[in-house]
Amino acid sequence: MSSTTASVPEVPEVAGVAGVAGVAGVAGVGVAGVGVAGVGVAGVGALVRDRATWLAYLQMAAYGYFLYSFTPTIPLLGRDEGISQAVAALHGTALAAGAVLAGLFGPLLVRRLGRSRLLTVSVLGLGVGALGYASVPQLAITLTAAVLAGTCGSMVVNTTSTALSARHGAAGPNALSEANALAAGMGVAGPAVVGGCVALGLGWRLGLWLVAGLAGLLALAARNTTTSGSQPEPAPAAGAMPRGFWPAWTVLVLCVAIEFVTTIWSSQLVREHAGLSTGAATAAVTAVIAGMTLGRAAGGRMTLGRAEGGRLARGRAAGGHLARGRSPEALLIATMLVALGGFAMVWVSTVPAVAVAGLFVVGLGISLQFPLNVVRLIAASAGRADRAVARGSLGAGLAIAVAPFGLGTLADRVGVHTAFLVMPGLLAAAGAMVLSSRRSAPAPR
Repeated sequence: MSSTTASVPEVPEVAGVAGVAGVAGVAGVGVAGVGVAGVGVAGVGALVRDRATWLAYLQMAAYGYFLYSFTPTIPLLGRDEGISQAVAALHGTALAAGAVLAGLFGPLLVRRLGRSRLLTVSVLGLGVGALGYASVPQLAITLTAAVLAGTCGSMVVNTTSTALSARHGAAGPNALSEANALAAGMGVAGPAVVGGCVALGLGWRLGLWLVAGLAGLLALAARNTTTSGSQPEPAPAAGAMPRGFWPAWTVLVLCVAIEFVTTIWSSQLVREHAGLSTGAATAAVTAVIAGMTLGRAAGGRMTLGRAEGGRLARGRAAGGHLARGRSPEALLIATMLVALGGFAMVWVSTVPAVAVAGLFVVGLGISLQFPLNVVRLIAASAGRADRAVARGSLGAGLAIAVAPFGLGTLADRVGVHTAFLVMPGLLAAAGAMVLSSRRSAPAPR
């Protein structure tokens, strides 16, 4: 979902990263949406929002709701099943494993089924996965359901991204931005709905059962809607990735780890340290996501400005400075400092309002990290954008699989409050690598 290649039609080459980062966002879902894609390219093509476009928006939004509802329920599921925090965190690992499976087999399934049928099957699979995760309190079932939901959800994001780009051509980045904005909004609603269900005594599971109902409705709506056909991909460039690629890749992995450590375990942190109730702590994750959403919207416009779309895209692809003289490295350091300040508020404070405000600041800090890292990753790939995206996807999946589980294991031994000191350690490591790459990079011409 990052328009970082040389021209607008090349957006589909990098769109697939968001599927994993959204299990990434990020992001996944929406992680790269407003922060990089579309901003600065407004006006390059008229966006016609037809039935297929709105359906794609809602399919991506369904996964956004599930993803950010899922992460704060992991500690609650662990308590229900009577398992340790480390074992509970395996559900995040299972979700990440599903994202990796989607990256490996998604292109083959697109060729076999076509985008329309694959999207319908994937949405239904997401609903089944959410239903199994929230309905059967047995570890083997909930882990399997998390893998299924991660696989199908990632295929929804990846396939929707490429479908929107193919359907709308030059206006594709604008469509991707709108889809990500809606998904991010649903992501904000998810923890609030789950937390509200807990506070009302209805249980957290009801908030995820809604995903199954929404998936069924979307599958019915898709019966008479056709998505654009698959576009052949060019053969990947040969040769090893440049030496400078791997430091950029490592920073991306560290930043994805920071995001998912925060979204999965911050509810437990504010519950234990700031004294929030279980329902309020679960809903407090909304503050992180709200910060991320605002950061993408405001930060994207601040950093990318109003430059003309083609000129800005060429500048990103070449690894040049962004608008107003801000390099991706300088912006990344700034985001890390903001996230560190938010962490300090959460970690120190025992006042609920201050702790929740700190979570919002953390969300602001991490909001632009993924899209900025994608810019750096592709700029360091020496023209191998497809391979850079594939490596980035696998790295993001690795981060999601390992980091939350590692913090859960540490929390079992020293408590979640002390274990959260992992976060400034990750920020410091990522910042050091960014500063090192700035010093070693050649001067811009």
